[in-house]
Amino acid sequence: MRWLVIFAVVILAVPIAAQGTIVIVSDSACDVAMAELLASVMEAKIVKVEWGQFDGDVIEDVVEENPDNIIIIGGNKAVVDQIQELLERLGFSIFRAAGKDRAETSLELYKAFQEYFNDDFAVVVVDTNKVSIYKGKRLAIKHSVPLFFCDVSELDDMLTEISELGIEEVRIITSNRQSDLRTTCEKRLEEVQERLEKVEEQLKGTVTEEDTDITEEEEEDTEATEEEKLLEECKILLQKATEAFEDGNYLLCLQYLTDIETLLNELEG
Repeated sequence: MRWLVIFAVVILAVPIAAQGTIVIVSDSACDVAMAELLASVMEAKIVKVEWGQFDGDVIEDVVEENPDNIIIIGGNKAVVDQIQELLERLGFSIFRAAGKDRAETSLELYKAFQEYFNDDFAVVVVDTNKVSIYKGKRLAIKHSVPLFFCDVSELDDMLTEISELGIEEVRIITSNRQSDLRTTCEKRLEEVQERLEKVEEQLKGTVTEEDTDITEEEEEDTEATEEEKLLEECKILLQKATEAFEDGNYLLCLQYLTDIETLLNELEG
């Protein structure tokens, strides 16, 4: 009955000129952070709804605003389907960014609205601690850069996804235990070392018999190829990553590893 009353009120409402974009989001801290960032880069308005609840006031607020576009952040457990269905019946254009978890949702949201962001670096919040979420959101809004969320166990995959999006620098925000980050760094250091060794072997294999006949003096005068320069840069970064790891600076280690992986992707491509 509540639905019917709302629908009737909406139909009878006096139409106003369409204006801008509205972001509908639940009261989940991560989802709200994504919404506030998106609203800041798109100059959109945010409408919040209680997690998993249908709220007729939200429908009325949206109709009153009469936006050109509506973006819903989160799955139907967060923002229930009834809200989207009713607004679609009223003729609104709706896009929902929703993955199986906050990691997928944040990636989907960025991919859909990538043009609104700077890609100087990305912010990754690696827990659900409210302080971490606030710090990550504040940093992302300040620089209009993408904001992603994931668990420590998903960090490898997230960094790979970000690298494939062409973002070379990542700033990680976390309150997780150092032991968790140490394990992640240790694993990725081993993987990077293995990849680097394979690439180096492949480059050595491209040397022809004619190349092996040059003298030491001629070799010194020979300018390094682009691949050799990238390989040398990888080695320098790997040394820095190893030193950061040994010093217990795991976040810095992860930054260096991400840079190395970007270069390795180019060498392996």
